[in-house]
Amino acid sequence: MTRLPYESGIKPHRYNRDTSNDKWQHIWRFTNVVMAVFFFLAGYVQLNDPDPYIWIPVYVVPAVLGLGIAVLPQLSENVVWRFLCVAHIAVCFAGVIYTTVLVIEKSLDVMVNPLQHEEGRELAGLLIVIGWLSLSRFTSLGSTNPNQGTMNGLLLLTVGLSLLPLLFWGMCFVQGLSQKLPHCTETFMG
Repeated sequence: MTRLPYESGIKPHRYNRDTSNDKWQHIWRFTNVVMAVFFFLAGYVQLNDPDPYIWIPVYVVPAVLGLGIAVLPQLSENVVWRFLCVAHIAVCFAGVIYTTVLVIEKSLDVMVNPLQHEEGRELAGLLIVIGWLSLSRFTSLGSTNPNQGTMNGLLLLTVGLSLLPLLFWGMCFVQGLSQKLPHCTETFMG
């Protein structure tokens, strides 16, 4: 008579899951979905930009990479995914250098909030992309066997930080606030 795995004292794989690691995996996947939505929305509003051919890929590439991790977490260990991530970080870093020069030139005469200028908002977007892709690529967040204490704390911080861009963007839709906040100026103009 053939014994089933659970009758012999060996539990099937689905019963051997580490539920605490599973919980963190789900949080990491959710966070990637949130950031993918943010990046897709950021790419969408670039349709009215004078140079959408630059800015749409800047935001859509991390959206697709993040969505890929949300759907298939082990994708972050793929060589092609890692290469695309590092290559996009490098391109965005070059963009940071260029836009930083533009922001400095714009604010030489008067000290103003850089987010009041399109270049300042572009710089902030590039920094968000670099930060997110660096976190996704160079940490073990979302891996199947992370150092639990440190990585779980970093993951909670990441969840909070991933919600900030959406929160700041959402403030542009609040009546009265959109005129007072510099980052809302010309955000959705045609």
